[in-house]
Amino acid sequence: MQGSITLLHPRGYGFITTTAGERIFFHFSQFQKGADPVLGGLVEFEIGPPIQVGKKPQALRVRYRKDEATEVSEATIHGFVSGGVQ
Repeated sequence: MQGSITLLHPRGYGFITTTAGERIFFHFSQFQKGADPVLGGLVEFEIGPPIQVGKKPQALRVRYRKDEATEVSEATIHGFVSGGVQ
């Protein structure tokens, strides 16, 4: 699946909005090695089982799309960022 990172939280998780408009949870530990999640980054991922019973599925093996060149912003990893506002 594909989408863009639309929310990052300093507690180590975020949400991806898919091209179909669905919000998918992801944990930073599922992000590609050597890269940091950046708000607005275009990503590819796989859907995995929910982390808790009764919750929605989560994104696994999250990685930047090959055509996406994204610079890491310190603001995205040090504070709550949502919709481009810190």
